[in-house]
Amino acid sequence: MKTLDVEAVQAFVLAADLNSFTRAAEALDSTQSAVSLKIKRLEERLGRRLLERTPRLVRLSAEGNAFLPAARHLVAAHQSAVGAFAVEHRRLVVGISHHIVGSEMPALLKRMHASDPGLVIGLHIDTSRSILEAFDNGELDA
Repeated sequence: MKTLDVEAVQAFVLAADLNSFTRAAEALDSTQSAVSLKIKRLEERLGRRLLERTPRLVRLSAEGNAFLPAARHLVAAHQSAVGAFAVEHRRLVVGISHHIVGSEMPALLKRMHASDPGLVIGLHIDTSRSILEAFDNGELDA
């Protein structure tokens, strides 16, 4: 069984959600090159291409799309385990249409975390229809 670097998996999830290595790096308070290297090593470890890269856009490959739900679960489980002994944590799962996610999202998340470190924010970025279905199914708080 292959052991995965949780930080690399988290970088992959953010790059997939934000369609950008640069935005993922901002959210992780890292550099674009560090995020790119982590994801490259993750892809090498898995032997799969997870993201399609173009100069202006990052998109999920078919294999990346298949891996993304498990990657989200791994990151959430890791965050839960790390925070098991911490003071009260609250979780807020927010759905956002991929049409309106902008470059300000990483900075907004950082500000929210700074103002309330006990709040764990989960982002679900998808089509408007999928967001509405997830909300109706009780998978999202907002």
